[in-house]
Amino acid sequence: MERVVIHCLDTGVDAYADVAHKNDKHMRVVIEDTTVALELHRTDVRKPYIGRMAGLEFTYTPIVDKLEPAVWQDFTGGSG
Repeated sequence: MERVVIHCLDTGVDAYADVAHKNDKHMRVVIEDTTVALELHRTDVRKPYIGRMAGLEFTYTPIVDKLEPAVWQDFTGGSG
């Protein structure tokens, strides 16, 4: 399964996610170590995928996916 880095625009936190489904305009990911599935969409293939959940906005940009997360925090507030 493909692994990507999802970025939360509201908190600045990056998290790993496994891709469940992906095409040019739609992507479904599952946040690592959770059962949380996130739907992301884009209207133009030159723009990032964008998704919203629980009042937060998340993005995935394929070009920068090769980089490790700048800051890693798990959902319990720890870092690692």
